[in-house]
Amino acid sequence: MTNGYKGRYVWVLPAIENRWLWKPLAHHLGRSLGLTPVLIVRSELDRRFFRDQFGEPFRGEIIVDPDPYALVYDGGIPNCDMAALRKKAAAFERENGLTLIRDLALGERNLMRPYLVGAEGMARSAVQDRATHDLIIQAGITAIEHYEKLFREYPPALVAGNSIGTCMLGKPVSVLCRRHGVPFRNMTHSRFGYRYYWAEDEYENSARVCDFLRSFPTPAEDAVREVQEEMTPTGDFRYYSKLMRRQMRWHHLTYVAARHVATHYYRLLRGYKKTRYTYRPLDTVRNFVRRRTHWKRLSSDRWPRVDDLPDRKIVFFPLQVEPEISLAGIAPQYSNQLALVRDISLNLPSDAVLAVKEHPVQVGTRLWRFYEQIAALANVVLVNVGEHSYPLIRRSALICAVTSSAAHEAAVMGKQVVYFSPNGILHTVPHVHTLDALHDISIITDLLHSYDPDDDAVRARNGARHYLALKQICVDLETEDMFNQDMIPEKAYVARIGDHLLGTLSELGHAA
Repeated sequence: MTNGYKGRYVWVLPAIENRWLWKPLAHHLGRSLGLTPVLIVRSELDRRFFRDQFGEPFRGEIIVDPDPYALVYDGGIPNCDMAALRKKAAAFERENGLTLIRDLALGERNLMRPYLVGAEGMARSAVQDRATHDLIIQAGITAIEHYEKLFREYPPALVAGNSIGTCMLGKPVSVLCRRHGVPFRNMTHSRFGYRYYWAEDEYENSARVCDFLRSFPTPAEDAVREVQEEMTPTGDFRYYSKLMRRQMRWHHLTYVAARHVATHYYRLLRGYKKTRYTYRPLDTVRNFVRRRTHWKRLSSDRWPRVDDLPDRKIVFFPLQVEPEISLAGIAPQYSNQLALVRDISLNLPSDAVLAVKEHPVQVGTRLWRFYEQIAALANVVLVNVGEHSYPLIRRSALICAVTSSAAHEAAVMGKQVVYFSPNGILHTVPHVHTLDALHDISIITDLLHSYDPDDDAVRARNGARHYLALKQICVDLETEDMFNQDMIPEKAYVARIGDHLLGTLSELGHAA
């Protein structure tokens, strides 16, 4: 620790999508490390939920974050000195090499709507309409001061969570952990099955995992074949794909829309504060209808499947969900996917074509003109949304992606990858080329000119090594039931996850 800093608490920042994990995990980490557990939650309702979860008390502290959306909705801090706040924000930016607008606010869909070029169809909210630069600065400074105070009052020796450390209430945590030398462990999806590793920052980086991946032995030919046969879509992709197919049915769509509107007005009558500034219910209903309409249009015969693609070198670009942490939080410099598609197309040689495919979960959140702009580009093909990505990857000479799971899958399949992020663990694969800045994009042309499909076998062996190493070093959550928010986990299951984290903590003397 730096400057005499000494932590006495273990902070756990729960994620609602797997809320069954965090209370027992906090208890396990607290017992193992001899520290007092602290849960930091987003609302008073969350505090009461975790306090009473599983019918047992929480043996530690539960702290509620400030609400940046409520601050913006209510018009900001009364009688604040904006000149002083701007000065403090600028000092924080200089000290930590970031900007408040990009690194704290960009991932906040309710504050940064004008920046969401690829999500213009998203439902509107009162907060989006009221957000100004001054109010965004006020929200950011409120979050920064909140966590500076918590670091003084509840100094952590460890901070853990799932997809944490970005956006308005996350970036101050990761920044302060770096400043004070506090171990930061971020449960991060390996992009294969239900396997996760504990990243050491908010950008999916882990020096420990990368060292292990580099040192893993090259597999034999039969092991490479087994990996190719074993490749399956990510666990969350399978879960959300099934959910999307169910939501396409009119009877389900009608039921969900009616329930959403009824729930909204029920909460409004009950005086739930957040209901004032969440998405407008009729806008959300329009999203539901647009989702079905766009799905039918994007899966029509107008859009080609893999067998219909021209006989040229195929460059595959998978569109990602936005707004989403994996885009705005992990790779904010490449958050404009429409501009990125345009730049990639401009760097293709004449014997190549760019195949762009929509993410199934995103359908309905973009406006139709987004797809028309892509389809209008001379050397770009918008692929049928019903096409599975694996045949498209295997047909491609190159995969370009920001932080999409398709890049990880393509690397394991032995395909060349241009990865528009310098972060993460994928750069340990030799045929993955990471871009630190957009001016390096000319590498796409070079890779396509030198592409030899006979080299795929060598790349597949390196990809299999990456895959097998991840199987060994990751913790496998094993089951789709992890998305069941009301699951009651067995103690041994939680202990296995917690002990996997503890094995990464050389800083606290707990490394395996």
